[in-house]
Amino acid sequence: MVKPDGGPTYFARGVWPGDEGTFRPESWEAGQRYGFASLVALQRPSPARRSEPLPCPHFGTGDDQCYGCPWMIASYEAQLQQKEHRVRYELSRQVGRELPLLPIWPAPQSLAYRRRAQFKTDGRAIGYAGKRGLRLAPIDACAILTPELHARFESLKVQLPRPEWEAPPPYIWNFIDIDEDQEASEVQFNRRLPFKQANATQNRRMQEWLREKLMPIPRHAPIIELFAGSGNF
Repeated sequence: MVKPDGGPTYFARGVWPGDEGTFRPESWEAGQRYGFASLVALQRPSPARRSEPLPCPHFGTGDDQCYGCPWMIASYEAQLQQKEHRVRYELSRQVGRELPLLPIWPAPQSLAYRRRAQFKTDGRAIGYAGKRGLRLAPIDACAILTPELHARFESLKVQLPRPEWEAPPPYIWNFIDIDEDQEASEVQFNRRLPFKQANATQNRRMQEWLREKLMPIPRHAPIIELFAGSGNF
């Protein structure tokens, strides 16, 4: 978020809290109190920025670059701090006061953990959504996929070009949901798979924590489940 002194608020991709730089306004949302801007030059980077090269060559702010992992510019520790901050902020905003929270759980792996993904294809290329979801961002590899899921992606990529995979107008792509439980021959266009936690290791940890908390409770005691989703529970 960029907020010039005394001016309006803009959201800019490719920056992290603490970054200072020069920005170019791109658009303003009618009836809103904010707009969008692009980074022209980074003058003073945030201390939380990664000092090493990014683990993904497809990350960027161009029209045809992948917009899937915008937080990759920061260290994993900084990402965890921001996630915890968001939870604290939303809870305090709803109840009007600060609530006690247990520390966030870091994942054992910050890369090569994801066992579920959705790809886009126009029959010529395959990848993720690009700028504002209006462009296809072709990729050769994805740093966050598990090796098993990456193999599924490779088996789809080597089939291109496939004219029959082109989406009918006015659509610009078909989407393909894939996960580790599927073979490439089983995928279907434009059909969402049932919900599944993307990080298997963290998912098992959630289940084990819940089991530990529930074991002392009498079997027929009332329990309210407020997850409001599907999958584990």
